[in-house]
Amino acid sequence: MDRRELLKKSALGIGITLTLPAITTILNSCTPSEAPISWDPRSLSEDQIRTVGGIADTILPKTNTPGAMDLMLDRFVDIMIDVSYEEKEKREFTDQLESFMADCRSKYGEDFQNCSDSQKNEIITSLESSSTKTTSQVWGKDIQTPMSVTFYRKLKGLILTGYYTSEDVGKNILSYDPIPGKQIGCIPLSEVGNSWTEG
Repeated sequence: MDRRELLKKSALGIGITLTLPAITTILNSCTPSEAPISWDPRSLSEDQIRTVGGIADTILPKTNTPGAMDLMLDRFVDIMIDVSYEEKEKREFTDQLESFMADCRSKYGEDFQNCSDSQKNEIITSLESSSTKTTSQVWGKDIQTPMSVTFYRKLKGLILTGYYTSEDVGKNILSYDPIPGKQIGCIPLSEVGNSWTEG
């Protein structure tokens, strides 16, 4: 029985109706790995969603620009896995995610999202250095022997794709022209002041 159900049954059992602010306060006291999510995942479990959200937030934290969770990239990853992965790929991804979660608990005694900032950075730095880069082709030609893409690279790729294709980033951070004029291929960045939204 989860915490929400336990609270509900306890309130009914002693004849007390909890007000909305009281329930909100209690649920907010849950740790990130226990707090219920407010939407229904398509491909991942709630624990997996929280872990994906924690990783995304560590890679793209909120600064003076929106962070990963401001843009709901945990939902984006879940939807992309649902619509673009074959069943075998989904199983492989979720198995690798579960393995990552188990390793994190074993090493730190916590789910990733409950680790300290320094522990999270240590984990991501380690994954970054140990995961092979994904570029093996240029213009369709092999430049090195293709390697299998690691779990971390798959997840990071989804997170970055969601970030840079989001409406908020496309319109408010990158340069954006909804009705572009002529194409000018080589312009110094100093002349345009920013990278451009592609689309």
